Amino acid sequence: MSGNEFAGKVAIVTGGTSGIGAAVVEALCERGAAVVFCGLRDGSGEDLESILKARHLEARFSHADVRSDDEMAGLVAGCLRNYGRLDLAVNNAGISHPAAKLADIPPEIFRDVMRTNAEGVFLAMRHEIPAMIKGGGGAIVNVASILARRGAPWMAAYGASKHAVLGLTLSAARDYAAAGLRVNAVLPGPVATPMLEQALFDIAGDESKYAGGFPPCGPGTPDDVAAAILFLLGAAAGYINGAALVVDGATSAA
Repeated sequence: MSGNEFAGKVAIVTGGTSGIGAAVVEALCERGAAVVFCGLRDGSGEDLESILKARHLEARFSHADVRSDDEMAGLVAGCLRNYGRLDLAVNNAGISHPAAKLADIPPEIFRDVMRTNAEGVFLAMRHEIPAMIKGGGGAIVNVASILARRGAPWMAAYGASKHAVLGLTLSAARDYAAAGLRVNAVLPGPVATPMLEQALFDIAGDESKYAGGFPPCGPGTPDDVAAAILFLLGAAAGYINGAALVVDGATSAA
């Protein structure tokens, strides 16, 4: 991706140190945005920041946990302090869990998945939205999953958390449309990321335990999802608000 569609714009990306998040950070920078991104992998975040700065792109890594309201407040405050505005946000941070039927999922795992995937999006938007409205509006994309619209056998906690992400997206779109804010979601299918690698390892190749299934063409790439996210953030999607864009290579078309 290249061009200057987002020149002069400032973006926040959560979970930006690897996979889809890192692809979004790079793509936004390449199109002219200044990007503040966070995660918990300090080495990976600092490495990505250095790579992008060596290409004369504007990126800043911040160690921040989406499960902490104070840290999300600090992330947004730091963005405003350094750049004076916030125009775009991609809430991508998320975790999965080992495959297990619902009654076999330990409560502490369920709570951690919900805190990270669902409450993390809530806390991020809680601070992003006022900053964007103060600047006259903006666009947010939340990363959900095709499991946000279907059952998730063997992955009930993950599936429930992504249903919540979609619900938060739709509610925020209605709450803030009149304030010039657009809030949409992408619903990826299987994507070749470290999370997918771990999931396949956990199920020892037993694809019957992989919720959602696989597309005929195989897993997508982080760049495939990043392209969809940038579309939703951009001017061409100016009247798209409260949408859930499926990016799954026809996985859910069956």
